[in-house]
Amino acid sequence: SILTLTGRQTISSRGRVSAVHIASVYIILTHRFAGGSDSYFEYLIKYAYLSGNSSSIFASEFIRTMQSSITELLVEPQGHPDLLFLSSYSESSGGTIPRFSHLGCFAGGTWVLGGKILGQKTWVDYGRKLAYSCAQTYRRSITGIGPESFVYIAPPNNTNGVTIYDTAFYKKNGFNYESVDYILRPEVSESVFYAYRSTGDPMWKDLNWLAYQNIIKYCKAPAALAGIAEVNNTNTAQLDTSESFLYAELYKYLYLTFADPNVAHLDKVVFTTEGHPLQLQHPGAFKERKDIKSTGTPSMAAHTVASKTTNEQPMPQYSNLPASVAGFVAQVQNAAKGIYDAAGHKLAGLGGSGASAANQKAKREEEGLRKHKARKVRKEQLDPVFRAQMN
Repeated sequence: SILTLTGRQTISSRGRVSAVHIASVYIILTHRFAGGSDSYFEYLIKYAYLSGNSSSIFASEFIRTMQSSITELLVEPQGHPDLLFLSSYSESSGGTIPRFSHLGCFAGGTWVLGGKILGQKTWVDYGRKLAYSCAQTYRRSITGIGPESFVYIAPPNNTNGVTIYDTAFYKKNGFNYESVDYILRPEVSESVFYAYRSTGDPMWKDLNWLAYQNIIKYCKAPAALAGIAEVNNTNTAQLDTSESFLYAELYKYLYLTFADPNVAHLDKVVFTTEGHPLQLQHPGAFKERKDIKSTGTPSMAAHTVASKTTNEQPMPQYSNLPASVAGFVAQVQNAAKGIYDAAGHKLAGLGGSGASAANQKAKREEEGLRKHKARKVRKEQLDPVFRAQMN
């Protein structure tokens, strides 16, 4: 396992009501693991991990959230025990609603992370099964890309608040489309990344590699990647949008699935909800909790990945990026280096701490000469009319 954190300290619950606890109860009762509450659930455990304090109120509220979610929200779709989803909850709408979303699929990775660092193997298993199930919305889609949201039947025959439009599709696949667009969301690939880091099982790399291929196939546009209107249509139109989380998260988690684990070692860094890595303040300080009530073991069906077809490239080997991804990463790195160098040169021209006045003046003169030469080159490249105007 790449993510290996151990601890022996026994910590008792503080048993107090706090603003954080009230927020947890409110969000559980009125929302779901999706938009409007996702970052809150994620940061409960991630802030505790970042600060190295497993006895903090944040860790304790994450534990309560996990226990209530496992009891009240986890659902195996009727007729499909190989899958596991989190339902929505609305008291005013009659309780649990068998609906899950692409955005909500971040939960698998967060549960794997939380379970690993708190010493809860059952939660890790649940997280992996959630990640696997979300990945199946890709593998069981005609485009190989998962939808924005999907619905299912919760036992026994519960379709509260949802409609199963295609019963044949549901019977075969265990879910039904609700919102069929894909806007370049990263959450499924993110959770698959955590599942891979926690197991080393190449099956998880297969899932992200196949997702990457299909995203490139259907989303590649002249300038970047674009969302698509219908994941259940191989002739889908593209959307004229490219969300920022494509760059902050999706590219990153796909890349990290194949990169050396030391590039972003999960014993040393924690990712923000927007995929930015932060170094742990006290690596190794976070300890397992021994006071957590058992929540049972999920039924883990055999996980398999559909065989590759001849038009699917072979998955790259460990720590060996696909040529297309490597090329893209190289372009980004070169561009970033150019920006960094330019910024460093500009800052140097302004003078750094301890720089002498003479050095500052010399650097300013050098920068002025460089700009003058650049303007001269640009003028020479302009046609005579514009050149006369500049003169």
